[in-house]
Parts: sequence; structure tokens; C-alpha cells
Amino acid sequence: MSRSTLALLALTSLVSVSHACDARSLIANHEGKRLCVYKDTMGHPTIGIGYNLDNPGARQAISAVGADYDSIRSGKTCLTDAQVMKLFEPSYQSAVSGARRAVSSYDSLCCAVQNVMTDMDYNLGDGGFASFNGFIGYINNKQWSQAASDGRGTAWCRQVGNRCTDDMNAVASGCGGPSPSPPSPPSPPGPSGGCKACVSGGGGSACISKCQQCGSKCTSCINGGGGKACADRCCDGEDTVTPLAPETREDVFMRKWGHIVQMVSLGDLIDQAKNSTGRKLMQAPGGNPFAMLNSIIQAITGDWLGIVNAFKSSYSEQLDYEQLTRGWSKFKEATKVFKGEGLTYDKAPEFFKDIQSMIQIPANYSKDFQQMVQFIQFFDKEYWSEHTTTFNIGQGGSASHFTMMANNNQNTSKIATLFLTQTEEFALAPDVFVITESHSYLGGIWSTAKLKFDERPAAISSAQIQFVNQYFLLLAYQEIALAEGMPAPPNPNF
Repeated sequence: MSRSTLALLALTSLVSVSHACDARSLIANHEGKRLCVYKDTMGHPTIGIGYNLDNPGARQAISAVGADYDSIRSGKTCLTDAQVMKLFEPSYQSAVSGARRAVSSYDSLCCAVQNVMTDMDYNLGDGGFASFNGFIGYINNKQWSQAASDGRGTAWCRQVGNRCTDDMNAVASGCGGPSPSPPSPPSPPGPSGGCKACVSGGGGSACISKCQQCGSKCTSCINGGGGKACADRCCDGEDTVTPLAPETREDVFMRKWGHIVQMVSLGDLIDQAKNSTGRKLMQAPGGNPFAMLNSIIQAITGDWLGIVNAFKSSYSEQLDYEQLTRGWSKFKEATKVFKGEGLTYDKAPEFFKDIQSMIQIPANYSKDFQQMVQFIQFFDKEYWSEHTTTFNIGQGGSASHFTMMANNNQNTSKIATLFLTQTEEFALAPDVFVITESHSYLGGIWSTAKLKFDERPAAISSAQIQFVNQYFLLLAYQEIALAEGMPAPPNPNF
């Protein structure tokens, strides 16, 4: 082989490497990196960079990185940073392959856009990402603004929040210039100093010991081979901590109570329902006592039109209340469903106190809200009780709503719960706090709701309060049907 041929091959190799794209840091920043098991928003035990321990083959994958699956899943032991990255690599390569199959122009895309394709496939799975036909068509046609607009309009975008914002902003910028060069390979540490100085000096993975205080955005970037480009994600000194993204109130609640309840949002329910095989989307261990609750919901949704018409007839004077009559979809998308069993009596007060913090019940109504524990324990295992709370939040008459259904097993001293939180506020009146209660015996219809606590200004009538409660109960019944894999009734036409 001639010297010129060798030189040409070397040049070709150099060019191909210089345009290689690497989405590892992007994915790690979006997924986060956890060394110990936690439950994701769907209730799946998860570890590392979004690795689902319920995946087929998870036991073998954990074993392959030198860890014990049962010990990891139970939380008794954690993975090392090196094990997390080793576990991540096959999933990453699978996402690259899946994105390449879905997007015919994948290999010709600049890295900014190509990395988004990989990130989306990693998050959505091969089938989920490939179903974004319109979005992918715009990408292949290099119609960047249309692609970004299409992506922003998906249920996925509403679910993942900042991840979608980051990805669609990158897509909107498109591929106006040449593909960026790859991350610089690690080199010996640069001048002495803190984390940022070490990384910007080309220290690469040798800087990890200096960067442990800088947060996962920094360390994930370094471990993913991000090189000098990671400096902007890292803190200046060894003792400086880069603030992490704040946890949501739901995150805080689930971190503590994820072993008791699962949480799912409307977007999750809709996406799962599209691929449902009839399995319940939120399965509690053992299946009971939720069978009774399901029979109640099935009876309601089976006569959905009649119930909606009765609601419209009963509250015709309130139906011009625009935020409630026209805002069904808005409220629906702002609702999360929580479900679980095995809450012991001794933990119940703490559980309800944490719910109070999560949904922001005003402090002056704290004791009244926590009396719900006593309301629930009044019934036995043959009953499901239904409890609704309408309460003011903030100033100026903004209000929110909370719905809980519970089953109390006095034989085991445990409570099963299904509750819905509502993050979309609505205008009502200041100083409103109302709790209602009804119950069902052996799966029968709900009893007439009774007021258990009622504080409201004179301007708000009982009929208006009942309207609000019944409106949100209709919403709850629709979402529970969806969560349980039943045929979900349509949105009411008010």
C-alpha cells in the first residue's frame, strides 16, 4: 500500500471521527444519574441514568456490571459510578440504532439535531419515537421550525417539561452550519485548581475527584466523555456546589412514599392506553381491594351520558362558569393519579401531613384536613369512602381541589388509597375550605355526599360548592377509568 493511500485512509478516518456525535451527556443531563434505586413517575424501580429495573433482562444487565440485582432493587446496596456508566452504554447504543432506523437522514444531521433524535429515542423507546411520523418527516426534510412546533405540541412534550424545551430549541436552531467536533479525549490534568479549572484545562476524567461537589450535570458530562465542553456545567472550586434543579412537591412526596403509592399523569395514561393490551395501567399488588372500586367506576362510566346530563340539569345556573365548563381538558392535563395499598395506621398521620404539604393545604386548616384519617377509619373493608376537599390557595380567591378514595381494612390495620391532585388553579373565593364525604358498600353506588367541614364566605352558596365537587368527581371518574385500563368515557360536552 502506497504512502499516499495510507495518508488518504488516515485523513478519511480523521474526518469521520471529527464529525461523530455523542448524545451521552445530553441524555444523562435529562435523565439524571442516581447510584441507588428510586421509583420513577410510573412507579418503576429505576437506577443509574433512567434504567428501568422492571425491564426484561434487567437482572442479567445488573449482574453484568458486577452487582446483585435483588440487593440493588431492594435498596440495600447501590451501584458505583463506573457501574452506572457500564449499565448505561448498551441502552445508549440501542437508542442510537433506534433513532437511526426511525430517521432516514440521521447520519447526515448535524450533531445538535442528531443528538436530540437519540435523546428522544432513549426516552420514548424505539416504537414510541418511530410513531412521531410528522415530526420525523419534518426532520428528514430539514424543516426545523415545523419540526420543533410539531414536537412541542405532543403529549410527550407536556410530560417531560424541560427535556422537551431543550430538545425542541435545538431542533428549531437546525443545522445551519457544519457538524460540531466531538468531545476532546481526556488528557492529563491541567493547572492546579478547582473542578472547572481542571476540566477547562483538559483534565477529563482525572478531574472527577475535584468535581464530586459540583452535581450530576458536571460529573455526568465528564464521565460521558464531554471533555472541555463540560466546564460550563461545573463549579469553580472544589468546595462550591452547583445548585441542582429543584425537586417538585410530587418528587419530594414520592421519594418518601414511593414504596406505598404509584403516581401517573394524564399524558402517561394516554400514551400507555394507545399500546394497552387490556392490562391495568396502574396495578397494585394483589389486585384487591381495588376490584370493588373498579366496579363502582364501571357502573358510573357505563351510565356516563345519563350522569353527565343529570349534572348539567342540576347545576344549569353554574354552567356559565367559564373556567369549569370550558376548561375540562386544561384541568384534566393538570391532574395526577396516585394509587397504593399497605398504608399502616401508624404511618397514616404522617402520610396525610405530607399530602397536605404537596397540595399546599393552608396551615390554618391543617388539623381539619388531617381529620380525614379518622373519617376513613370509620369505615371497614367492605366500604370504599370518597373524600373531596376544595380549598383556597394563595391570594385573591384562587382555589384548588383534592379527591381521595380509600378502603380501610380493620383486620390488617392498613389503608388502600387512590387520590388525585390538581395543579391547575381556578377562581372561586378567599377563605374557602370544604370537605365532603360519601361511601359505597360492596361496590354499590356512592351515597349522597355529606359536608364534614365547611368554611366559606357568604357569597359562595352550597350549590356552588357542590357544583365544584361534582365537577371534579366527574373528572376523577374519567381518569380512574383510564388508569385502570377500562374504556374511558369521553369528555363531557357542556
